[in-house]
Amino acid sequence: MLKKQPILFILLLAVFTMAFSGCTEQPKNNQVNNDNQQKEKQEKGDYNKNSNQYDPDQKQANENEWQGEIIKEEGDRKRYRNEKFGFEFKFLDKNDSIEVDSSKNGVFLGGPIPKEQLKYYADKETTTPYVYIDIYEYSSINGVSEYENLKEYLKVGWNNYQTPAELLSIKKVTNKNNLIFFKVNTRVSGLKRDGGYYNPLEYYLKYNKIKNKDYIHIRCPKKEVCDEIIESFKFIK
Repeated sequence: MLKKQPILFILLLAVFTMAFSGCTEQPKNNQVNNDNQQKEKQEKGDYNKNSNQYDPDQKQANENEWQGEIIKEEGDRKRYRNEKFGFEFKFLDKNDSIEVDSSKNGVFLGGPIPKEQLKYYADKETTTPYVYIDIYEYSSINGVSEYENLKEYLKVGWNNYQTPAELLSIKKVTNKNNLIFFKVNTRVSGLKRDGGYYNPLEYYLKYNKIKNKDYIHIRCPKKEVCDEIIESFKFIK
């Protein structure tokens, strides 16, 4: 009878260990489930301080906060004004075909896809990019995050990040509102168009209207639209 006691003790110990591990595993599983649920809520909505929860309506309200105003002017021109970003610009839109959309990252302008180019787009796509206006902060490059000016930052940035693009020149351009842009001329060796190198048209502008944002980057797939935006671009109070 005494010999059986160790066996009984081992069995009781095993049962206790299994029960204890089950108790500790359950909180872990609950935590994982809670984390997954929280992630789903964050994807569907933004945090609402009043209701203390993630709310899809709040997400829509936050997105609407960044939307600008489009004002029709004479000669088929429109003026885009965004109080949140603190800037405005004009563009020609003869057929009311240009779409404008804004988010906290910037502004997008696009238009109808030409019929001859439809084969290059997905079936549900109806808009091709005209102009991207993105707002950024300075990145830390080689441990340096502060720069004497935007031009110096662009020199360093292109040499470090834009491979296989080759930086050809940085030209200073002043528009009619006395804003100084840096027109960056590059040659992208990985992309060829009509048998030659692809030279994207890009402009950079110093920016300080929003905290922790340092410059505006304007990319111009549609040159004629971009030219008027650059020339009419100005900051507002």
